[in-house]
Amino acid sequence: MALSKIQAESMNLADTYAFTGTVSGAAEWTESAAIGTLDSATHTVTGIPSDATEIVMTWKEVGQTAAAGGNPKIQVGTSSGLVTSGYSFRGINHYSGGSAGIVYGTNSLADIGSWGATSIYDIYCHLFHTGDNIWLANSVWNISVSYTAYYTILGRIELSGTLDRIAMNTSSGTFNGGTARVFYR
Repeated sequence: MALSKIQAESMNLADTYAFTGTVSGAAEWTESAAIGTLDSATHTVTGIPSDATEIVMTWKEVGQTAAAGGNPKIQVGTSSGLVTSGYSFRGINHYSGGSAGIVYGTNSLADIGSWGATSIYDIYCHLFHTGDNIWLANSVWNISVSYTAYYTILGRIELSGTLDRIAMNTSSGTFNGGTARVFYR
């Protein structure tokens, strides 16, 4: 069998290769402890390590009890607790009827307003650490009521310390069903 060599900084990915051992350099996602039963106004996941550079929060078929004023949102915090101000977010919403609008705020990474007690939320929020305790969050929200709405939002926060928690909360009422998960790396 002829001896072959991989040229410096070159590898033909069309060939077939067999690897043994471990591949390093790619960080794996860690799932946080379970959020549990969604039956209160705030659910916080703590213990996110100080070297985390990405966080993902998902909601699947999450409901809430507030008939009005619920305003589900995602916030982060430090060892001092959740941060409730100093955010900046902007986004666009699209309704199944064809209309669109703009959302913005300073109380969370994303706040999509009050949709009432029959609303169901499916959410994907991806946070990136950009250095100096600054985090950017890109989120997509799908809300189902008697019609559907879709939001895309970019949020930002500069924390006074190291991020160690993320929370979902609602301004009134409680969450009542569905599942939520948090991953980090």
